[in-house]
Amino acid sequence: KIPFSLFITKGSHIPKMIKIDFIAKISPEAGLNKTEIGDILNKSFSELGKTEVFCLEIWFAENETVQQLNRKYRNINKPTDILSFPQNELAGSGKKLLGSLVVSSKMVREKQEAMSDVLKHGLLHLLGYDHEASEEEWGRAAEMIGCEL
Repeated sequence: KIPFSLFITKGSHIPKMIKIDFIAKISPEAGLNKTEIGDILNKSFSELGKTEVFCLEIWFAENETVQQLNRKYRNINKPTDILSFPQNELAGSGKKLLGSLVVSSKMVREKQEAMSDVLKHGLLHLLGYDHEASEEEWGRAAEMIGCEL
């Protein structure tokens, strides 16, 4: 199911770490490789002052799949750039699963968004930030990590 796992560490210190599982091959449309994605998310995680170790899944999917998930979980029958599915822990393992991000590289390209901003946007949702509930809190966090979405 999971063809690739990547541990990302910040500098020479190991306390800040995110384990990223890529569920599917990264589409060339993403414009970023695994290491670049890890660096973006690890830096954002650190800039938000997070120090716990988390697992994170990323799935680069086709528009049709993203649309099906969007319809099922948000009752919106159209594709979107990214969906975030926060979690608490892997069942029975005690490992903290931050959640899953489902990305449509095609939608990101069509909307002319920067993939780095889309990933940061998804990360903020996984961390509990919600631009619909609190624009001010979202704005502060987004500014801290340089997210323009």
